[in-house]
Amino acid sequence: MIGIPAASAPPALAYVEQSSPLVRRLLEYCRSAMREQRWDHARLCAQDVIAICKESGDHLGEALALIHLADFCCEVGELGEAIERCAIAYQLFRQQAAPVQRHNEAVAAYALGLLSELQPTGFTDALSWYQEAAQLFGRAREYWATINDGAKVRLCNETRGTIEERIERILKSRLKQPWQAAFDVWRWDSRETPFSRDKELRGYVQNDGRILIGEAVYHPSPRIEFNRANYYFALPVQEDRLVISDVQAGSYLLIRQQWKVIQDSVGIVWLRGRGWVAADFKFEEGGIRFYPRRPTIIGGAQSAPGDPDTVLKGYVTAVLKPGSQ
Repeated sequence: MIGIPAASAPPALAYVEQSSPLVRRLLEYCRSAMREQRWDHARLCAQDVIAICKESGDHLGEALALIHLADFCCEVGELGEAIERCAIAYQLFRQQAAPVQRHNEAVAAYALGLLSELQPTGFTDALSWYQEAAQLFGRAREYWATINDGAKVRLCNETRGTIEERIERILKSRLKQPWQAAFDVWRWDSRETPFSRDKELRGYVQNDGRILIGEAVYHPSPRIEFNRANYYFALPVQEDRLVISDVQAGSYLLIRQQWKVIQDSVGIVWLRGRGWVAADFKFEEGGIRFYPRRPTIIGGAQSAPGDPDTVLKGYVTAVLKPGSQ
C-alpha cells in the first residue's frame, strides 16, 4: 500500500489461519513478492488464489486474495481497480457469520479508507471508512479478548490508534486551510522504495486553483483535472533532473501513476538503486519498451531499453510553478 510499510499494510493485518494451506502459501508468496518489489509476480499469485477459490466456492479465501490484489493495484497506481476489488472483499467478509471474521471485515474497511485517502478528492469517503474500520476493530478486539489472544488484541488497539491519527490529520488539514483536493509529495532519489520523503509533505488544491505545498503557493499549468481511478503525486524539479525543458528548479511536476502504457510518451519509471528516472516509452516490434534518459538533459544518450510491465511508471500531467500568495 502506497506510503504504508509492508508489515502494517492491510494484507499483513488480515487473519488467514482459517484458510486452506494452499491459499495461505500462495498469499505468503504474494506478500513476499510485494516486499521484493516484484509487482507482476504478486499480481499473478493473488489472481491464482482467486481462481482456485472461485472454483472451490471458498469465499473467505477469495476475499483474502482480493485484499492482496487490491494492494498490488494500489502500489502500481490503479486506485479505481484497487477500491473495486477491496469493496468486493469487504462484502464477502460481511457475509461470514463467524465472529473472528469481524477482524477481516475491519481490515477491508481500513484498506478502503487508505485507498480513498490516496484519491485526490476521496477524503470524505476515507473518513467514513476509517470510522467504520475503528468500530469493527473494536468488535474484533472484544472477540480476541474472549479467547485470550493478547497479540491480536494489541494489533487491534494499535490499528485503531493509527486510524484515529489519520482521521485527526485529515480534519486538522481541512480546518487549517480548506482545500478541494490533496496529493502526496515524494523524493526523486527514493532508491530503496518508490515512495519516501523526509517529512509529511502534501499538496493541497485551493478553491481558486492555487496549490499549497508547505507554506509556498504554486500555480498549475495546465489546469489540473483529476481522475479518481488514478494515483497522483508530485516530485520537486531539480537542476540535474530536467524532465521537461523550460521548467525551472523550485517547481514541482504532478505525476499520474499508471500501470499500463498505452502510447508513445515521455514519463518516469522507478528503478531500484536509482529512484525515479525520466524515460521515453516507445512501441516497438514485440511490445512497448522504455528507455531511461540521462538525468541532466532531455534528449541525451539513452540507456538500454526495459520492459515497462516490470516497473512502476507515470506521466507528467502538470507543472506546478511557484508564485506569490
